Amino acid sequence: MVIVHRGTDTKVKEAGLIYDYLRGRGYSPFLDVESLMPGKKIPDGIDEALCESKLGIIIFSPRFGESQHCLDELVRLIEMGKPLLPIFSDIEPSELRVAEYRMGRDTAEKVKEYTDALDEAKQVRGLRFQPSTG
Repeated sequence: MVIVHRGTDTKVKEAGLIYDYLRGRGYSPFLDVESLMPGKKIPDGIDEALCESKLGIIIFSPRFGESQHCLDELVRLIEMGKPLLPIFSDIEPSELRVAEYRMGRDTAEKVKEYTDALDEAKQVRGLRFQPSTG
């Protein structure tokens, strides 16, 4: 399983806690900061993990839609037909959207691809991250 997250929002608390929880139960999740071998190119390592994973754990945060990398990883998981487990941290599914400034940076086709992926993720019953309990 691969954990997709916007690092500046969720790497330490949400992603780290989920990673530790899964490792403690005998799973081998992929979390970039923990799983990438030194010297490995980050995009290559993440792409390998996306391909090898059986499940995509997507941690949605309020600024998830700003990250081209996060959106690309979500699209890739959906294209490969991987099951998704959304985890919502400080955001409701109805609030998921591509950031406004991405509209000016990306082609209309790319924005539609991102929007469709977010719409698909909204349809999957997810979990809520509770900061007070981890």
